[in-house]
Amino acid sequence: MFKCMRCGFCCQLDVNVDEEDIKKIKKAGKQNFTIKKEGEFFLKTEGDFCIFFKEGLCSIYPVRPKVCVRFPFQKDNSISPKCQWRGDFESKIEKRLIEFTKNEAKSHEKTRNKRMD
Repeated sequence: MFKCMRCGFCCQLDVNVDEEDIKKIKKAGKQNFTIKKEGEFFLKTEGDFCIFFKEGLCSIYPVRPKVCVRFPFQKDNSISPKCQWRGDFESKIEKRLIEFTKNEAKSHEKTRNKRMD
């Protein structure tokens, strides 16, 4: 299984946030934490890190954006090439877990689409 090594590397990436993420973080009392680039919102940075990266940890961990919750998995459930520890996914168990996650996401999407019809 993947185990976060708490290297902080992912906290140096551009973190895209949506309205839901922004509302959740604001509800936690944070303000003025986004920047708009090419029509999308991202968390601001201080130096090379996300503004919420404090003393080696995420200071908004309980309300962190979805992309952070999901990392190192991307929206399509593939493993981000940006994660320095992605080599941990080489075993058959991890590959099965990834496939299971993809299938669950597809199933969830089908269910959601049926409800909308």
